[in-house]
Parts: sequence; structure tokens; C-alpha cells
Amino acid sequence: MIKINHVAGQRRYTPTCEFCGEKLGTEDTWYDAVGAVKKAGWASEKGTTGQWLHFCPDCARHLGMGGQK
Repeated sequence: MIKINHVAGQRRYTPTCEFCGEKLGTEDTWYDAVGAVKKAGWASEKGTTGQWLHFCPDCARHLGMGGQK
């Protein structure tokens, strides 16, 4: 998931692994957060409700997801 945090009246976005809770750095925009997920080699997949799910490489391997999708 990409958590949305409000800091000083502005939104900040923090990619967080759905399985273990590992976090990447906080980004200024949604698109920067998505880019950080891709750059870090995390796996992404669309969940049954249409929401995108993000998994760190270790959890993706543990769950049999491989790499980025």
C-alpha cells in the first residue's frame, strides 16, 4: 500500500509492504511513491477490490510472487 500522511497541511506518500510493514522513504507525490516502489524492485499487484497492493522483495519471494509485475 502507499500510505497517505498529512504533514504541515500537505500530503506525503509512504510505500509500505502489505505483508511485513517495511517502508520506503516518504515521497512528495503519488507518482514519486510509485516510482520508488518500482526502483526498489517491489512487487505490485491489483487486489480483488481494485486497490494496488505492494510487497517488498523478501515478502514477494516468500509469497511466490517473483518480482515486479
